[in-house]
Amino acid sequence: LIDGGQLQLEDQRRPLKLDYSRLDLSLRQLHSREGSALLDLVARGEQQPTLGLHAELDPQARRINGRLKLDDLQLTRWLQLAPPLPLQASGRLDLRSQFLLELAGERPQLQLQQGQIQLNNLRLREPGGSERLQMSSLQLDDLQLDLQQQKITVARLRSQGLRTHAVRNADGSLDWQQLLAGRQPASTSTSTSASSTAATPAASSEPAAAPAEQTSTPKSSGWQLQLQKLQLADWRLALEERTVSPALKVEVGPLNLQAGPLDSRLQQPVQLQLDTGLSTGGNLQLRGQLQPASQQASLQLDLQAIDLRPLQGWISPFIRIQLRGGQLDSQLAIEANAGSNPLALQVRGKASVSQLHVLDGIEQRDLLKWQRLQLDDLLYRHGELLQIGQIQLEQPYTRFILDEKRQSNLQALLLPRPPAEPSTTASPPLHLQIGGLQISNGSAQFADRSLSPAFATTIQQLEGRIGALDNRSNPVSAVDIRGKVDRYAPVSIQGSLTPFDPLHRLDISTRFQRLELTTLTPYSGKFAGYSIRKGRLNLDLHYRIDQGKLNAENKVVLENLQLGERVDSPDATSLPVRLAIALLKDSQGRIDLEVPVSGDLNNPQFAVMPLVWKTLGNLIGNAVQAPFRLLGGLLSADEPEDLDQIRFDPASSTLDGDAGRILHQLAGALKQRPELKLEIEGLSNAALDGPPLAEARLQRDYREALYRMLQKRGDRLPASASELNVPDEERPPLLEALYRSRIGYPPPVEWNALKPAERLGRMEQVLRDYWAGNELLLRQLAQERAAAIREHLVEQQGLPDSRLFLVNVGNTLPDNGRIASRLHLDAE
Repeated sequence: LIDGGQLQLEDQRRPLKLDYSRLDLSLRQLHSREGSALLDLVARGEQQPTLGLHAELDPQARRINGRLKLDDLQLTRWLQLAPPLPLQASGRLDLRSQFLLELAGERPQLQLQQGQIQLNNLRLREPGGSERLQMSSLQLDDLQLDLQQQKITVARLRSQGLRTHAVRNADGSLDWQQLLAGRQPASTSTSTSASSTAATPAASSEPAAAPAEQTSTPKSSGWQLQLQKLQLADWRLALEERTVSPALKVEVGPLNLQAGPLDSRLQQPVQLQLDTGLSTGGNLQLRGQLQPASQQASLQLDLQAIDLRPLQGWISPFIRIQLRGGQLDSQLAIEANAGSNPLALQVRGKASVSQLHVLDGIEQRDLLKWQRLQLDDLLYRHGELLQIGQIQLEQPYTRFILDEKRQSNLQALLLPRPPAEPSTTASPPLHLQIGGLQISNGSAQFADRSLSPAFATTIQQLEGRIGALDNRSNPVSAVDIRGKVDRYAPVSIQGSLTPFDPLHRLDISTRFQRLELTTLTPYSGKFAGYSIRKGRLNLDLHYRIDQGKLNAENKVVLENLQLGERVDSPDATSLPVRLAIALLKDSQGRIDLEVPVSGDLNNPQFAVMPLVWKTLGNLIGNAVQAPFRLLGGLLSADEPEDLDQIRFDPASSTLDGDAGRILHQLAGALKQRPELKLEIEGLSNAALDGPPLAEARLQRDYREALYRMLQKRGDRLPASASELNVPDEERPPLLEALYRSRIGYPPPVEWNALKPAERLGRMEQVLRDYWAGNELLLRQLAQERAAAIREHLVEQQGLPDSRLFLVNVGNTLPDNGRIASRLHLDAE
């Protein structure tokens, strides 16, 4: 019996000093040959762990059986006995266990049972630095150790309140690796040597002796560690990822984990249950079972409102965008086999991304948004298949811009990447199957800044569905999408296509209704040279493709199109645009155009849109170049007549039957094109009109001269000289006067020798020649012809005279013995 003893122990080789100021020991019933002795030991000392031992000693059997208790062991002091560590530790350790030690056999045998280890307030600090880890408690319950079986069993390991932080550097290394680099673990030997080391108090530094002859003792399979349940509660891990820029900082926690049983020999399946949150937002739950031996896992992963913004660092090297919002939710069942080659991985369930908000990193404007993207009936098999039963897209929005160089905003956002190395192994593409895509309340914005002013429009209220997609079987998918342009103009896309090979089969009808043409002013200014004051556009586009053969129908209807101011554009057409519009516009203010297109899309020389624009340009050009043939075709399906010429007999301004019929047809066409103006150009020809004009003028001069002579004599006269008949006997004296008056001098003297009839004939011919080249007579005739045409159109055909204009007259060449006055069309 020792009561109140003291024990001091100092090891000058190590910083070890034990000072127990009170030592109580009792040993009872000790016999050298039989029986068991009872040992009780209690040791206490200031700043020393309290040691308690109650044991039963059997000297004859060389066996000790008892219970050990150790309280308040301070790690700071006792870790000084260990090799130098890069971290300073503090904390309090309590230990309790029953034990059985037998020394009678060839090898000592030790068993621990009902062991319990409690570690409280653990702290790890860098020498002279900050704290790297703290933990409220670590507890091992029902610890059992069997030295003979080389087995350790723990009923439960529970850790609570761990706090630590870790940094992954730009080179991919962990700061903990660098911190612990001063203490690299020694290379491990075989399991047999490990067991022998554990069986001896200290490992010898001498070389091992040669092995003895093989005995019947079975070879040890090494130590086995079994942990029935692992519990981590209220862990918080502060992580910083510096391999991306900007660096990602996130705190994981509170993290709660339950797992077990865990077996170092990987013999039992492990049940896993993990719950944690993220400081960036969201929660993660993981449930399931692991098969360590076969490296298989069957897990259920639930993500709730995981914030996607921390992904910015991984996106930035590829594209200039800013991820301003987005939350990921999922319910996924995961089956994995890491032991197979290739990796066997299957994922089932559903996932969604909500409140996505992506900014254009250059202009700091919205680029892509949606309220919710839902993926239902998701199935993924690694390297083989991605199957989605249904995609639902709610309130999507995108913005597509063409800049001054006609480069899209998406092209400008992409960062240059080095060319990828060509793959040496060819693997089949992933099989993609999508049951359908549903869009609700979508919108999009398009702008073209290459124009002046810039063009911009929006599509809103997008609703619709796209049918099944399969990149292998490539089925025909139905398309039905509807929306509105600038809030009020309906647009629809309906039909079907083979989405992964549109040239195989496509039948799509697209309709735009009541699209305000003022939106297209930038395009009209650039290509037509005019702004648009008002108007609406209706488009019916029907495109059919069968095995690469295109058959397209394009129907364009413009309602009440009115051009505005002239725009100075180097790309503007030289065609008279206003006239073309007036020609094509009917009495209801509509322009109705049909532009069919067909061809072989497999021919690399064939392009659809250039052909469409060329066809439209030809249609407008032909209308402008031959406007009257277009007007004639409005009233007759037969080959239309030329309505731009009205023919007259020589020296006549009287409209004959053919002229009346042409003017009737022209008036009918003009009534259908109310914006057209008709210009009438009266023409004459000196060679064809001159002689009859001269003859008529000569006869007129005879009558007027006779009228004046009769007036002087006081004879009774008709109302005008045109009603007189000039007798033959009166002509010679009248002719003499007329000759002198028009020519300015008397007839040549030598003509006096001629016969009277011959002399008269020569004087008349001189007067005819005088009048035949008279520009005034030819001009008056041309004006009379133009006036006759206008009068007929107004009086007989009912056209308003405000639409008719007489332009300056001129001369022309004869046409089959007749003279044609020309008609021209114009528009305001």
